[in-house]
Amino acid sequence: MEHSPRRYFEDVELGDELGPMSLNVSQEQVVAYCRVWGRPIPNRFTDSEMAQREGMRGTMVPGPLSMAYMAHLVSEWSADAQVRRLESVFRRPILLGQHVELSGIVVDKEVVDGKNQIQCDLYIKSLEGDRLIGGKAVLTLSSRP
Repeated sequence: MEHSPRRYFEDVELGDELGPMSLNVSQEQVVAYCRVWGRPIPNRFTDSEMAQREGMRGTMVPGPLSMAYMAHLVSEWSADAQVRRLESVFRRPILLGQHVELSGIVVDKEVVDGKNQIQCDLYIKSLEGDRLIGGKAVLTLSSRP
């Protein structure tokens, strides 16, 4: 089993990339998430006919689950990173079974109130290159001992 690398604040540079990480969310994952989330099943995220009755093309990944995958991208980039803030802009839904790619880039690095903060722009794109979800994350990292 591979472990995420340990990164220290001093080792991070502006322009460093997170990912890419491929993702294909299955219906089973969405059903499991909806159960934890407390959503009744079936719903527009798990049932294609219900989704279409609500005007959608098909079942899609819930927004909070998409954000969880963005946080997972951060944890894959650094085992020590702590997500302090995560914001998202949903441009298009991720449809179930759609292959997407998550990536990010470090856009700022500073010490704020004694905490080592890293700011990243995060993206979820279709394999065709369409940006489905964009986000910003503020992370903290430890200093080198």
